[in-house]
Amino acid sequence: CDSRVYADRKNGIYSLENFDLQKLGFQRRMLDKADNLQYGLSNLTHAMVIKGFSYDKEGKTEKWLIENSYGEEAGQKGYLSISDQWFDLFVYEVVIHKKFLDPDVLQCYKKESIVLPPWDVLGNLAK
Repeated sequence: CDSRVYADRKNGIYSLENFDLQKLGFQRRMLDKADNLQYGLSNLTHAMVIKGFSYDKEGKTEKWLIENSYGEEAGQKGYLSISDQWFDLFVYEVVIHKKFLDPDVLQCYKKESIVLPPWDVLGNLAK
């Protein structure tokens, strides 16, 4: 993920609602994940362990519980809470054990792997 953006490390909250940039005169124009990478506004900076998630009343994922490597001083004894919107925009790679995947989804990944060149922003972190 890109752990630098919209991050309140002290309280352990990663959310687009953390800062009111409009009060500082900025317009809130969100680029999608691909454009953030292409224009160098975001990049992969940190790996985290996803420990869980919670749903809202409609059954949509609301936030994610993250165990990080910053130590117990960051967040709540080393745990972070990230909003689902932040997750969608700034989490770039996820490793999931096969036993947790739906068989139909797993079938899609039986194809040959795509090896990214070392200069690719996603291939670079995977080294």
